Amino acid sequence: MKLKMTLSGINATFFQLHKDYDAEHKLKNSLVVAAMTQALKDATPVDTGRARDGWHAEYIGDVYNIRNPVEYIDKLNEGSSKQAPAHFIENTVLLFANPLGVIVDHE
Repeated sequence: MKLKMTLSGINATFFQLHKDYDAEHKLKNSLVVAAMTQALKDATPVDTGRARDGWHAEYIGDVYNIRNPVEYIDKLNEGSSKQAPAHFIENTVLLFANPLGVIVDHE
């Protein structure tokens, strides 16, 4: 005897599971990015606070970018301040993940 079974609604179930997974994944990533941004702020040497306040994260498409537009952030990262070691940006980011692409982009 052969048993015939029909599943209905399975596409909708898989679609919802995929949607839920994507939402959870995005939330987890955003929490890591927020923590990484805070860690970069904490690691940034302070004189006026401008460089520390310059850190911000943005989500574009499927990519998170953490940026600091302060013009002297590269000099600080090269070790110009005695408050933080050279390459404090790379060292901080590597505590969280192995990022894809460039850690420090000299635009």
